[in-house]
Amino acid sequence: VVLGNLEETIWSKSDVHTPVIRKESDRLLTTMAIEHGRIQKQVEGKSAFWHPILPDDEIVIVRPPPSRPISKPGEYWPLWKTLYGLHRSPKHWHKTLVAALIKVGLSPCKHDPCVFTGSLLAGEPPFYLGIYVDNFTYFSDSDNVEKAFEQSLSMELQVDFIGDVAW
Repeated sequence: VVLGNLEETIWSKSDVHTPVIRKESDRLLTTMAIEHGRIQKQVEGKSAFWHPILPDDEIVIVRPPPSRPISKPGEYWPLWKTLYGLHRSPKHWHKTLVAALIKVGLSPCKHDPCVFTGSLLAGEPPFYLGIYVDNFTYFSDSDNVEKAFEQSLSMELQVDFIGDVAW
């Protein structure tokens, strides 16, 4: 964890803001799943903010944790990946997640940037997904489509497929 309160750069809200699914969109996806006789499934990004690589123009230097015996006194480390605590980590995570979802074959909804849909397998029903930072829910009318999504996303990001939505 990095102490973001020690960051010298002042970021605007649009530079650090991470969109989350709108309540209406979440309700719509839940209603659609129920209407189709499906139960939404839940996914959590493992150590989500560790996935993105910091852009070249965003240099962050940190003091190593005191428990690191290989660090010399007065030594500092440049970060090359985002960490929890950095103001822009959620924004970088969202960009990384969106890129992975597009690579898997999903497209963002133009009315809510946290809703994704797509046809992952030819001749199979569509797939629906809603994002809330590093947690998301998904469903399809086909178990095969859901399994294809799980396999494809696992190759792109480290995620935990938790199973049926519990909360």
